[in-house]
Amino acid sequence: EFKDNAGMWRHMLAIDGGSADTFSRKALIIQDSVFLHDDFQFRFRNYASLIGQYDVWNIDYVEMDTVHNNFNTTTFIEDPAIQFLPTSILKNYEEMPWNQFRDFQSIEKADTIVSFLRNNSSVSENTSYGIHVYDALSGTVILDANPSIQFDAHQSLAKPFEFPQNIPVFDTAVIATRISVTFAPDKIPGNDTVTRYQVFSNYLAYDDGTPEASYRLLGSPASLAMQFHLNTPDTLQAVEILFSHSNVNLASNLFSIYVWKSLDPEDSILRDEFLLPQFTDSINGFAFYRLSRPLFISDTFYIGWQQVSLQSDLKMDVGFDLNDTANQHLWFNTNGTWQQSGLLGALMIRPVLGKTIPFNIGVDEVSNNSSFTIFPNPASDEIYISGAGKDYLLEVMDYSGMKIISVHHQSSINAHELAQGMYLLQVTDLNTGKSSIQKFVKSD
Repeated sequence: EFKDNAGMWRHMLAIDGGSADTFSRKALIIQDSVFLHDDFQFRFRNYASLIGQYDVWNIDYVEMDTVHNNFNTTTFIEDPAIQFLPTSILKNYEEMPWNQFRDFQSIEKADTIVSFLRNNSSVSENTSYGIHVYDALSGTVILDANPSIQFDAHQSLAKPFEFPQNIPVFDTAVIATRISVTFAPDKIPGNDTVTRYQVFSNYLAYDDGTPEASYRLLGSPASLAMQFHLNTPDTLQAVEILFSHSNVNLASNLFSIYVWKSLDPEDSILRDEFLLPQFTDSINGFAFYRLSRPLFISDTFYIGWQQVSLQSDLKMDVGFDLNDTANQHLWFNTNGTWQQSGLLGALMIRPVLGKTIPFNIGVDEVSNNSSFTIFPNPASDEIYISGAGKDYLLEVMDYSGMKIISVHHQSSINAHELAQGMYLLQVTDLNTGKSSIQKFVKSD
């Protein structure tokens, strides 16, 4: 779309979507006088589905010139350049705490780092290739090398390196890997250098921070677990989850965060209930859930959630990174048995470790401040609900989300036949459709 001299956007070109692994060139000749003004602008817009980030357009080499007679749609701009960020310097995680890495480099450090170059020239190019690795906080140089190479259409370059022992230890460490290529002549030098910042912070991550798709867990009850391993004992303080924006409204989907010691046999060591999905204002932002109590972890553990709802078709959509593979650590349970996920990618859920988290950070449980109260609580026989009446629906479910009792036009529930334990009571106003949930205990 082009902006004309009246400030209006005008449609110029549309292309149907489809799969492609190469770029094609398009030329738009600007001759109409309504576009020949100082405030001329152009923009690209994409129409996509809502089920995940599958409808992506990649636009590169936007070029403007006053001469269009020599434009050739079959020949690319001749420009050797760096194509992607270099790969992670870590082998098992994309990011991890420094204390989990520093003394365990032999098992955590990648054997090589790989950079991807592309030669859009029609001939081979003699290129000087440089790699510079340094501690971004202290400036300590880790590696500085300049090998010479020659490459044709594509070339992947690998370079091993060692971390010196004198890197200062901070709560957060940042290792910068700068890759550069130089050659002459170079029409577009701006894409010849790239820097990847490897952050060592207070969390473990299999993902790179960007979701290319959504992972959907369907059903109730249904559970999902992600496996992690610590090299040295630490304290688990919180869990971060990136919920996907999709065609499903997750606002009322209650779930419980779980921490397991093992899945076979199943051994849960923490369950935090009455949580709701949260979306942050930042791009690719994670929701932060502080655990009800810190957990001392010494080796392997699992974090995840259980979906709690009266709806059997409950859906939970979480970001899925397709550039990393961690499905060997991902498990789901929709029928009473844990199964390993077969989808290649990395679920975007992260355990937060280390020091106590400030109390102004995190997502609270569902509030118990409702327009009704339960009494007695705990209860052995009859449960009374103040504020409920003939226009209310009362539903009792267990912690797996299974509905046990459903009555309406009543202000009490007979709980005599319920087994001992914790239950959820959902009260719905049939006139407004609004619901509130509270916990109650069935005693002897």
